Amino acid sequence: MIFGPPGSSSPETEIYRLLRFEGNLPGAFSLALLQTISALAVLGLFSVASARSSSSGMETGARRELRRLEAWAWCIMLAYAFFLLLCFIAPLFSILASSFTARRGIGSAVLPSLGPWLRQLSEGRLLAAVAATLITALPAAAIATLVGLCLGRLLRRRRHLVAVSATLPLAISAVIAASGWRLIFPDGGIAVVILIQTLTALPFSIGSSASSFDRLSGEPALAARSLGAGRLRSFFDIEIPSILPVTLSSAAFSFALSAGDATTPLVLGLPDFEPLPLAVYRLVGAYRYPEACVFGVVLALFAGSAFFFKEGRSRHARA
Repeated sequence: MIFGPPGSSSPETEIYRLLRFEGNLPGAFSLALLQTISALAVLGLFSVASARSSSSGMETGARRELRRLEAWAWCIMLAYAFFLLLCFIAPLFSILASSFTARRGIGSAVLPSLGPWLRQLSEGRLLAAVAATLITALPAAAIATLVGLCLGRLLRRRRHLVAVSATLPLAISAVIAASGWRLIFPDGGIAVVILIQTLTALPFSIGSSASSFDRLSGEPALAARSLGAGRLRSFFDIEIPSILPVTLSSAAFSFALSAGDATTPLVLGLPDFEPLPLAVYRLVGAYRYPEACVFGVVLALFAGSAFFFKEGRSRHARA
């Protein structure tokens, strides 16, 4: 929506335009249905291909081939490191550097400055955006992780149900989903934001939890039950600690996904509610790039700190 040239669009932005600016519900729903069918078709082909490759012994062949290519390992690692530097680290560094720049006037040179940070802090917009992000992302991540653990435990060894539950919500347009929930709960407010973000992160939490439970040995839990522990106590005392690294990773990913969600608050249009990604979108749209980079840096720190916390807790659990 920001960087696309005039006259061009993607299905998601076109759905948003039809809903927000033209009020064309049939056109938006038709395009969303076509998008969903296309996405489900691709996901179905991927699932079939994955099932056939796993059942035909391709994994063993791949391992043998990798052993033969060990001499190329360093070359591949160096190429991947260059890719990360060029496509990931460099853009993040440019955002950080741009947040400390300012122009003295139209057409003037870009100079180092603390102005963007001081302006947003003095106006209170940055702190308000941080609070709005935490109010929705933290409960959404906690609920998605907890529900994902429970459903993942129930769906263990049911790969087909896990695949459907993990992929079906991803094929539905986020704009249509948010608009639908807005019609159901027109006065839901922040609670609707938390609900939508929870449902968005839930498929990832279910998939990771179910696969972890599927690989988990059942002998410790059976031994605990033979000693008198109930199913619930065995679940919390034996199984949950065994998959704690995966659980923390799911929580960190759910938090980062919820914190970076700009679609839901944009579509719902809640008054006086502007989380970090929505502030970035509005500031970039107003050509206030250094100030938008301020919010981008804070958002990146939020997402990164969640994964750093996860790594620290995972090492502590393994120790």
